[in-house]
Amino acid sequence: MGFEIKVVIDKIRDAELDGHYSGAKQKITISNESNAQVQHQTFWHEWMHCALTTLGYSDLNKDEQFVDQMAQCLYQLEKTRRSK
Repeated sequence: MGFEIKVVIDKIRDAELDGHYSGAKQKITISNESNAQVQHQTFWHEWMHCALTTLGYSDLNKDEQFVDQMAQCLYQLEKTRRSK
């Protein structure tokens, strides 16, 4: 641990994706074609992939429903923190 993940907002090759995490590049890419809310939600989704990969939870990392549910909780926490 102790590494930084680069986060960029850019065009994504696969138009069906809102984001992508690359462990090899230590980078999260978020689609520049999404609105701000989707970009925030996507950040947390991809961050969950990053965290699960880093911690070695490969089975959970493959479970998109789990990843998305955890990401939604983190996004809600972020929204709550910002509203105060």
